[in-house]
Amino acid sequence: RVTVIHQPNRGLSNARNTGLDAATGDFIAFLDPDDAWHPSFIEELFSAIADADIAVCQVILRKTRGSLLTPGEKGPRTQPGTKAGTYGREDSLRMVVNGAISCSVCNKLYRADLWKTIRFPDGHNFEDLDTMYRIVDLCKTVTVIDLVLYYYRRRPGSITQTMSWKNLDDRKKAMLRLEEYVRSHTPEIFSHNILVF
Repeated sequence: RVTVIHQPNRGLSNARNTGLDAATGDFIAFLDPDDAWHPSFIEELFSAIADADIAVCQVILRKTRGSLLTPGEKGPRTQPGTKAGTYGREDSLRMVVNGAISCSVCNKLYRADLWKTIRFPDGHNFEDLDTMYRIVDLCKTVTVIDLVLYYYRRRPGSITQTMSWKNLDDRKKAMLRLEEYVRSHTPEIFSHNILVF
């Protein structure tokens, strides 16, 4: 029931794509190597997904080098404004664009069919930002639950915490592709001419 894949380090996108290519189950979930799931992450999201295409849980931010699974729920949530409920495609896409649903792929359980033709951009940082909107655009509904089940570690030296020209360029390109895609597929999401993050 467990397959372990060894390959040379070719970056996060490539590792995720290799996992997607090898996956045989009905559902997909992602976990970054420096973060953690609550022990009931899969159970709770599986119960919540029902007829939806994606189930989303709340994320808590931890600035620590130690264990992420400490008692209590201290620390800021990283998804303010996301109320529990089930949302249609357009509302879900709007929430991804305005940040109410995180562009991170990691605090979610997906129906595997969503990933049949979509892969992460190889060699690019901010690959979640470049992928999440395309996945949500395939959904009929997305369910959000009000349980903190994903522990996000913010650490110095991580991709998102490192200032570099590559990071700035990759983020800018990903944001422009997101805006171009959404404007061409669901232009009513934008009430202004400029996308603000």
